[in-house]
Amino acid sequence: MEDYKPGKFQFMEPVYACPIIVLITLARVNASKVSRLMDRDGATPAGIEEYEAAVQNWKPRVDYADQPSQLITRLAVQEAWRQAALIYLYMGACAASSADDRVEALVRQVAQLAGTVEAGTHFETHLFVPCLIAGVAARKEKHRTILRKKIQVSQKAEACLLRGADFSSALDHLWHGAAAGGNPVTWDDYVNSRCFTIPVPADV
Repeated sequence: MEDYKPGKFQFMEPVYACPIIVLITLARVNASKVSRLMDRDGATPAGIEEYEAAVQNWKPRVDYADQPSQLITRLAVQEAWRQAALIYLYMGACAASSADDRVEALVRQVAQLAGTVEAGTHFETHLFVPCLIAGVAARKEKHRTILRKKIQVSQKAEACLLRGADFSSALDHLWHGAAAGGNPVTWDDYVNSRCFTIPVPADV
Protein backbone atom coordinates (compact mmCIF):
# COMPACT_ATOMS: atom_id res chain seq x y z
CA MET A 1 0.00 0.00 0.00
CA GLU A 2 1.64 3.18 -1.21
CA ASP A 3 -0.14 5.45 1.26
CA TYR A 4 0.52 3.35 4.35
CA LYS A 5 3.94 3.03 5.90
CA PRO A 6 4.00 1.22 9.26
CA GLY A 7 5.47 3.49 11.89
CA LYS A 8 4.73 6.75 10.07
CA PHE A 9 2.43 8.98 12.13
CA GLN A 10 2.09 6.12 14.63
CA PHE A 11 2.82 8.61 17.41
CA MET A 12 -0.71 9.93 16.84
CA GLU A 13 -2.39 6.63 17.72
CA PRO A 14 -2.06 6.95 21.52
CA VAL A 15 -3.44 10.50 21.30
CA TYR A 16 -6.52 9.83 19.18
CA ALA A 17 -6.94 6.13 20.06
CA CYS A 18 -7.39 5.37 16.37
CA PRO A 19 -5.00 3.29 14.24
CA ILE A 20 -3.66 5.27 11.27
CA ILE A 21 -4.41 2.40 8.90
CA VAL A 22 -8.05 2.70 9.95
CA LEU A 23 -8.17 6.39 8.99
CA ILE A 24 -6.58 5.59 5.63
CA THR A 25 -9.05 2.77 5.01
CA LEU A 26 -12.06 4.94 5.88
CA ALA A 27 -10.77 7.63 3.52
CA ARG A 28 -10.22 5.10 0.73
CA VAL A 29 -13.73 3.69 1.08
CA ASN A 30 -15.15 7.22 0.95
CA ALA A 31 -13.10 7.99 -2.15
CA SER A 32 -14.32 4.79 -3.79
CA LYS A 33 -17.95 5.66 -3.05
CA VAL A 34 -17.53 9.16 -4.50
CA SER A 35 -15.89 7.71 -7.62
CA ARG A 36 -18.84 5.38 -8.17
CA LEU A 37 -21.29 8.26 -7.78
CA MET A 38 -19.37 10.13 -10.48
CA ASP A 39 -19.36 7.06 -12.75
CA ARG A 40 -15.65 6.56 -12.30
CA ASP A 41 -13.82 3.40 -11.38
CA GLY A 42 -13.86 2.77 -7.64
CA ALA A 43 -11.64 0.50 -5.59
CA THR A 44 -10.60 -2.69 -7.34
CA PRO A 45 -11.13 -6.10 -5.69
CA ALA A 46 -7.37 -6.36 -5.29
CA GLY A 47 -7.24 -2.95 -3.64
CA ILE A 48 -10.04 -3.86 -1.25
CA GLU A 49 -8.28 -7.08 -0.29
CA GLU A 50 -5.08 -5.12 0.30
CA TYR A 51 -6.74 -2.75 2.74
CA GLU A 52 -8.65 -5.59 4.38
CA ALA A 53 -5.38 -7.43 5.02
CA ALA A 54 -3.68 -4.29 6.33
CA VAL A 55 -6.49 -3.62 8.82
CA GLN A 56 -6.68 -7.26 9.89
CA ASN A 57 -2.92 -7.49 10.41
CA TRP A 58 -2.57 -4.21 12.30
CA LYS A 59 -0.94 -4.54 15.72
CA PRO A 60 -1.43 -1.98 18.49
CA ARG A 61 1.42 0.07 19.84
CA VAL A 62 1.57 -0.50 23.57
CA ASP A 63 2.42 2.52 25.72
CA TYR A 64 3.56 1.22 29.07
CA ALA A 65 3.40 4.74 30.51
CA ASP A 66 -0.34 4.20 30.87
CA GLN A 67 -1.84 2.77 34.01
CA PRO A 68 -2.91 -0.88 33.46
CA SER A 69 -6.59 0.04 33.41
CA GLN A 70 -5.98 2.87 30.93
CA LEU A 71 -3.88 0.61 28.73
CA ILE A 72 -6.62 -2.01 28.55
CA THR A 73 -9.25 0.61 27.77
CA ARG A 74 -7.11 2.25 25.09
CA LEU A 75 -6.54 -1.12 23.43
CA ALA A 76 -10.28 -1.83 23.54
CA VAL A 77 -11.03 1.49 21.81
CA GLN A 78 -8.37 0.89 19.15
CA GLU A 79 -9.72 -2.58 18.50
CA ALA A 80 -13.24 -1.16 18.18
CA TRP A 81 -11.93 1.23 15.51
CA ARG A 82 -10.29 -1.67 13.68
CA GLN A 83 -13.44 -3.79 13.70
CA ALA A 84 -15.56 -0.82 12.60
CA ALA A 85 -13.22 -0.11 9.68
CA LEU A 86 -13.82 -3.64 8.42
CA ILE A 87 -17.59 -3.16 8.70
CA TYR A 88 -17.33 0.01 6.63
CA LEU A 89 -15.05 -1.70 4.13
CA TYR A 90 -17.48 -4.58 3.63
CA MET A 91 -20.65 -2.46 3.55
CA GLY A 92 -19.24 0.64 1.88
CA ALA A 93 -16.89 -0.84 -0.70
CA CYS A 94 -18.18 -4.40 -1.13
CA ALA A 95 -21.93 -3.64 -0.91
CA ALA A 96 -22.41 -6.22 1.85
CA SER A 97 -25.59 -6.01 3.91
CA SER A 98 -25.90 -6.11 7.68
CA ALA A 99 -26.88 -9.79 7.35
CA ASP A 100 -23.41 -10.68 6.08
CA ASP A 101 -21.81 -13.14 8.50
CA ARG A 102 -18.61 -11.10 8.64
CA VAL A 103 -20.51 -7.92 9.44
CA GLU A 104 -22.66 -9.51 12.13
CA ALA A 105 -19.58 -10.89 13.91
CA LEU A 106 -17.85 -7.51 13.76
CA VAL A 107 -20.91 -5.68 15.14
CA ARG A 108 -21.03 -8.07 18.06
CA GLN A 109 -17.35 -7.45 18.81
CA VAL A 110 -17.66 -3.66 18.63
CA ALA A 111 -20.64 -3.74 21.00
CA GLN A 112 -18.75 -5.97 23.42
CA LEU A 113 -15.66 -3.75 23.31
CA ALA A 114 -17.72 -0.58 23.76
CA GLY A 115 -19.42 -2.14 26.74
CA THR A 116 -16.07 -2.59 28.48
CA VAL A 117 -15.24 1.13 28.34
CA GLU A 118 -16.20 2.70 31.64
CA ALA A 119 -18.81 5.43 31.48
CA GLY A 120 -17.55 8.93 32.13
CA THR A 121 -13.98 8.38 30.91
CA HIS A 122 -12.50 10.46 28.09
CA PHE A 123 -12.07 7.26 26.11
CA GLU A 124 -15.83 7.11 25.56
CA THR A 125 -15.65 10.06 23.18
CA HIS A 126 -13.29 8.12 20.92
CA LEU A 127 -15.95 5.43 20.48
CA PHE A 128 -18.33 7.70 18.59
CA VAL A 129 -17.33 6.74 15.04
CA PRO A 130 -16.84 2.99 15.68
CA CYS A 131 -20.21 2.79 17.43
CA LEU A 132 -21.93 4.77 14.68
CA ILE A 133 -20.59 2.45 11.99
CA ALA A 134 -21.49 -0.65 13.99
CA GLY A 135 -24.87 0.88 14.83
CA VAL A 136 -25.78 1.05 11.15
CA ALA A 137 -25.32 -2.71 10.89
CA ALA A 138 -26.64 -3.69 14.34
CA ARG A 139 -29.65 -6.02 14.09
CA LYS A 140 -30.07 -7.01 17.74
CA GLU A 141 -31.64 -4.66 20.30
CA LYS A 142 -29.02 -5.43 22.94
CA HIS A 143 -26.28 -4.26 20.57
CA ARG A 144 -28.24 -1.19 19.49
CA THR A 145 -28.76 -0.16 23.10
CA ILE A 146 -25.05 -0.31 23.92
CA LEU A 147 -23.98 1.47 20.74
CA ARG A 148 -26.61 4.22 20.97
CA LYS A 149 -25.63 5.00 24.56
CA LYS A 150 -21.98 5.43 23.61
CA ILE A 151 -22.85 7.57 20.58
CA GLN A 152 -24.89 9.97 22.71
CA VAL A 153 -21.93 10.55 25.02
CA SER A 154 -20.29 12.59 22.26
CA GLN A 155 -22.88 15.36 22.58
CA LYS A 156 -21.31 16.19 25.94
CA ALA A 157 -17.81 16.55 24.49
CA GLU A 158 -16.95 20.21 23.92
CA ALA A 159 -14.44 19.43 21.17
CA CYS A 160 -16.62 17.01 19.25
CA LEU A 161 -17.38 18.22 15.72
CA LEU A 162 -20.06 15.59 15.13
CA ARG A 163 -22.92 15.68 17.58
CA GLY A 164 -23.99 12.27 18.79
CA ALA A 165 -27.57 13.39 19.36
CA ASP A 166 -27.98 14.18 15.65
CA PHE A 167 -26.65 10.84 14.51
CA SER A 168 -28.71 9.03 17.12
CA SER A 169 -31.80 10.35 15.36
CA ALA A 170 -30.48 9.01 12.05
CA LEU A 171 -29.97 5.58 13.58
CA ASP A 172 -33.41 5.68 15.21
CA HIS A 173 -34.94 6.47 11.81
CA LEU A 174 -33.05 3.54 10.29
CA TRP A 175 -33.84 1.11 13.11
CA HIS A 176 -37.55 1.94 13.05
CA GLY A 177 -37.67 2.03 9.28
CA ALA A 178 -35.63 -0.11 6.89
CA ALA A 179 -33.94 -2.01 9.73
CA ALA A 180 -37.08 -2.52 11.84
CA GLY A 181 -37.25 -5.92 13.46
CA GLY A 182 -33.63 -6.61 12.64
CA ASN A 183 -34.19 -6.56 8.88
CA PRO A 184 -30.90 -6.50 6.94
CA VAL A 185 -29.90 -3.14 5.47
CA THR A 186 -27.21 -1.71 3.22
CA TRP A 187 -25.08 1.36 3.77
CA ASP A 188 -27.31 3.24 1.33
CA ASP A 189 -30.26 2.65 3.67
CA TYR A 190 -28.35 4.48 6.39
CA VAL A 191 -27.45 7.30 3.99
CA ASN A 192 -31.15 7.72 3.22
CA SER A 193 -32.00 7.91 6.93
CA ARG A 194 -29.19 10.35 7.58
CA CYS A 195 -30.29 12.63 4.72
CA PHE A 196 -33.86 12.55 6.03
CA THR A 197 -32.92 13.43 9.63
CA ILE A 198 -29.81 15.56 9.04
CA PRO A 199 -30.46 17.50 5.81
CA VAL A 200 -27.51 19.32 4.29
CA PRO A 201 -28.24 23.04 3.69
CA ALA A 202 -28.41 23.94 0.00
CA ASP A 203 -25.84 26.72 0.41
CA VAL A 204 -23.16 24.44 1.88
